[in-house]
Amino acid sequence: QVEQLDTSIDKEAYSYWKKVMNSTFAHIQVIRDEWSVDEASNNDPIDDYDETSSVENSPQSLPLVSFDPSEVSFPATGGMATVKIVSTSESRLAFKVIKNNEVFRAKPVFGFIEPKTKTNLEVIRVPGQAKDNSLYVHWAEVPAEATDPM
Repeated sequence: QVEQLDTSIDKEAYSYWKKVMNSTFAHIQVIRDEWSVDEASNNDPIDDYDETSSVENSPQSLPLVSFDPSEVSFPATGGMATVKIVSTSESRLAFKVIKNNEVFRAKPVFGFIEPKTKTNLEVIRVPGQAKDNSLYVHWAEVPAEATDPM
């Protein structure tokens, strides 16, 4: 049974948090619908992200988080997927999911990942018009005593 998730955030709040998260957190991961190619290049910052530009085997370039599966596609009729967020970090991490509330629901929207552990992220794509959309998971190292992931 999937509970109804809170979708009360408005577009202004969404834009504000997207800007804050993009400027605050250096790492992002995308779960992407594969729909209209025409809409995929509308200045989405992830389109310009190049994972291969990191220096190989550099400790600074090793990912602190991985996702299993790393990509999920949904039909226009909607669907649900569970994605494991896996921490490879020696530090505690906080994460926040940034999404288009008209298309995606996610649970949890934010939280902590303890060092070298994993947590499940439930992603729901609501039925609707087929189009390209992204869901971003931003994360950052936080002190072990942190109580608020925001």
